[in-house]
Amino acid sequence: MRILIFGINYSPELAGIAPYTTGLADYFASQGHTVRVVTGIPHYPGWSPRRARSSTANENPRVQRHRHFVPRRPTAAGRTLYEITWLLSAAHSIGDEAADTAIGVIPSLSGAVLAWLAHRRFRIPFGLIFQDTIGAAAQQSGYLGGAKLAKPARSVERFLAHRADGVAIVAEGFRDYLAGLGVRNERIFRVRNWARSGASAESKDQCRKRLGWSSSDFICLHAGNMGQKQGLDSLLAAAQLLRSERVRVVLAGGGNDRQRLEGETRRHNLENVSFIDVQEDGFYESMLQAADVLIVNQRASVGDMALPSKLTSYFASGRPVVAAVSAQSETAREMRAAGGGIVVPSEAPQELATAVLELRDDPSLARGFGKNGLAYSAQHLDQLAVFPQFDRFLGFLVGFEVGTHSDGADGERAFEAERGSAAMSGRRTRA
Repeated sequence: MRILIFGINYSPELAGIAPYTTGLADYFASQGHTVRVVTGIPHYPGWSPRRARSSTANENPRVQRHRHFVPRRPTAAGRTLYEITWLLSAAHSIGDEAADTAIGVIPSLSGAVLAWLAHRRFRIPFGLIFQDTIGAAAQQSGYLGGAKLAKPARSVERFLAHRADGVAIVAEGFRDYLAGLGVRNERIFRVRNWARSGASAESKDQCRKRLGWSSSDFICLHAGNMGQKQGLDSLLAAAQLLRSERVRVVLAGGGNDRQRLEGETRRHNLENVSFIDVQEDGFYESMLQAADVLIVNQRASVGDMALPSKLTSYFASGRPVVAAVSAQSETAREMRAAGGGIVVPSEAPQELATAVLELRDDPSLARGFGKNGLAYSAQHLDQLAVFPQFDRFLGFLVGFEVGTHSDGADGERAFEAERGSAAMSGRRTRA
């Protein structure tokens, strides 16, 4: 089968959505399909364009890159220009060669539009994979002008989702959002991002030495994007409360808010806060395992717009997680399902600091959360459990069964049971 995938994020980007679009393309190719990927230039999470080549014609997956504007700051105008320039640039590739189905990865919306255009050009079925919901993201993320972008983004999502032959969602909360757009439930498929659990490149001691972490430091690590959605000022405020506790807060990765956060760290003389760059595969896993607590932090406004991709790696590391998120968010729901740590309210630095100290002072509690997350990862986030869900989605698009594995129904039933449980209160709870 000839599969055409449109997604602006792809390897060699190491964070966010790119590893999953890359992994899916590689998986489909390994199953004997011919895969062509239309993507952008590497830029995430630092939002700084980098060079990368397109594939040769005989490679599978074959990767075609198209240039686009990369905004330095998270504004509605910058995001709009980012989408439009890639759409116009990448649209030229649609007529290169026919395909049997097209898949658009959201974000960005342009990927969905391109899949629809391929559907129109070749009269083939097309599907969408929602890694984020753009209309909700524009409303909830807090970037300048985002609220004004929410309504038109939602209109575009409605237009495309209605016309797609199938829609895949990586978070169950997206189902209600799409239902609100009028998408029928039978066309919505629950899939999962898998745990990127590669082999560690070094031991815990080697990693801590390389990163300059003292053996006596209790390391709280936030790994991933540093943008408006993460609301990391509250993590800096928690670090200030922990200055006298031998607790070190490390922010690893990039993002368009990193420079400002570094300036705030210097301004407040937070000597227990440090920043490191994105880690390569192998060293990333080593870093997670060398930390004592892993942090997820989000703005209070973030609800059903996204499920942080970092959670899959966090659980696979066997380390306890503290999630400072809205109680009704997708992140809180996944934390409850995994039992992998403690959930505290967003933008509540004192409660975040208290949870960190609780895990530091009760190693057995921390180990228990780590074991729970690891078990959840092995059962629900392993590639052998996840990829058959994409086979099922692909089969629905083209009208026949694809793949030979089970469809992961047990995991979906367990998730549905958890989803039906009583909503968490806004207070701090154990997940």
